[in-house]
Amino acid sequence: MVLVYQSNDSKNSEAENEAPKNAPMRNSHMTPVFREQYNAKEPVDIIVNSTSFNDVATKIVEIPQIENIVTKPNGKTVNDSDNETLSIYMRTFLKEFEEANKFKGTEFEANINVSDVLGGVARFYEKIRTTVEYKGEHLLRRNAIERILKRLIWEKDKLKPNTNQEKMATSLVKELIWAKYIPNNEISTGKVNDVRATIEKYLNILEGLDNYPEKVSVNKARLWIMGVASSEIEDLLDPSQRDLFVKLMYLWLCDHSQWNDKGVPDHEKETQIYLAIHRAFTRSDDPTMRYYLLLREIPDWNVGGSEVITKFVLNFPKYYNEIESHLNFKNKLTLYRKILKHSSSFEILRQVVLKNINNIDELLKDGKKFDGEIREVCEDNYKKITKRVNTGIVRSIVYIFITKVFLALMMEVPFEVYRYGDIKYIPLTINIVFPSIMMFLQSFIRPKIQKQKLILTRLPAALL
Repeated sequence: MVLVYQSNDSKNSEAENEAPKNAPMRNSHMTPVFREQYNAKEPVDIIVNSTSFNDVATKIVEIPQIENIVTKPNGKTVNDSDNETLSIYMRTFLKEFEEANKFKGTEFEANINVSDVLGGVARFYEKIRTTVEYKGEHLLRRNAIERILKRLIWEKDKLKPNTNQEKMATSLVKELIWAKYIPNNEISTGKVNDVRATIEKYLNILEGLDNYPEKVSVNKARLWIMGVASSEIEDLLDPSQRDLFVKLMYLWLCDHSQWNDKGVPDHEKETQIYLAIHRAFTRSDDPTMRYYLLLREIPDWNVGGSEVITKFVLNFPKYYNEIESHLNFKNKLTLYRKILKHSSSFEILRQVVLKNINNIDELLKDGKKFDGEIREVCEDNYKKITKRVNTGIVRSIVYIFITKVFLALMMEVPFEVYRYGDIKYIPLTINIVFPSIMMFLQSFIRPKIQKQKLILTRLPAALL
């Protein structure tokens, strides 16, 4: 397998002309529609050549000194005010992002507002649960949705009879607000109705499902479906438009990479790149990725309807096996590590977009302003990371110091007195103090400025 990221080299065009006729095309892993719509133009600073994912040779191409204005091969710059300077996938993203953030309710719709009296109890309960079943902060909300759904839907091993989906949806949203997973007074009654329709869809699926994959228990299949249901509901309630950013990175990566492995079908290559982005960029778990894979298999999945439900129920073993096969791709971790190198740039872009949600189009046209926003967001992230790391280091120092002193007093001192007749103070002091000092020094380490420059280099390449 060969995964190649094209570099910014003035000799690229000459090299392509001299390439043998049977050399693989750029974007050979993409469908003809993608190749035609997203013609590769932009450079990336990494070239990866590998005969297999297990034998990787990576070469980092020298990055030119970052300037306020980044010149593109076609002569255009980040500071050009013409919207055409933006890449087609960035323009597509902006259009879809603007559409997704339009208010879809009516002026008469009320928002769900809950009293904070019970919020403290709910938050305390969630803290206890997340401490016992910790799976990462970014997964807490989806896990909470799944947990609440199970409680509302199931009674022992059976579906509760005569359920009221409207009450379920309202109860679910209120519990999420109490636990601070979603903001109070921002979820409209129309959104709650969408949640109700989603719950109804999955109840119909669970009631009608009687065709299970081979060697998959009924309980495992139900948990699989509940995971997908919780991911869809989170997608409904999540204002961050996660999949739009995943799609942007996916199109950019497809446009700038080449995966030469005839043993892997094009559809599988596209799917694995998409999943690697989910793992590296949004840190999605398996239930979340199952939901998005199902959306790719059944584009009308969110619309629902009896036809979609019937199609899914009748072909559940096929969808289950195909999705699990994608998730269990043998080289997924190596591909994930390659994609991870680019994820920080798009995470910074995501934060910049959400921070400037009302004027992002204008911001992207102003190179100096855009660079300033990137630097500001990077600094904010460094401060947050430093604060989290320092908190962890303080706890670790206290823990290590206490345990070292305890071990010294309980074991080393008695042993030295017994074995040597006195205490060796120098090695004893080193054993107690050295680990704590090393942990303390770690708190002064900050990300290198080159990483910020790398982000400032890659983002214009992704946007233009």
